[in-house]
Amino acid sequence: LCWQHTANDRWVEVNKSVVLAGPSHVFARCTLGAPCDISLGGVSVPSSDLQIHRGSCEGEVVLWSGVPNPLEFREDLSLGSLVDAEPEQYVLCWGPGFATEIAELDIAGPDFAEGSCAMGRVCQVVLSGRALN
Repeated sequence: LCWQHTANDRWVEVNKSVVLAGPSHVFARCTLGAPCDISLGGVSVPSSDLQIHRGSCEGEVVLWSGVPNPLEFREDLSLGSLVDAEPEQYVLCWGPGFATEIAELDIAGPDFAEGSCAMGRVCQVVLSGRALN
């Protein structure tokens, strides 16, 4: 750890080793209807809660059936089988005010769609969504 009084001054070493505690940032992809397990890591992570937000830590807090939000930080976090999440990008936020992004969570699957077909007729439904292949 170094310190400098002004931009023109020399750097002064204050501490030879500093341990940064907290969770490490991860990327996870889950698919609708399948178990969603996320491996979180870090150094000396204090017991704390996480919150799932849409897009960024300033985004909307999401509510999915069967998934508490906020949830307890665990290295092996299981969200169960997501069935009512929209396929898009979410983030897991941690720390005071849930302001620190620690994970990107990409949910793959079809968009929710409505349609109608007549009995006895050929019916074609076109699916759209995220990472369907």
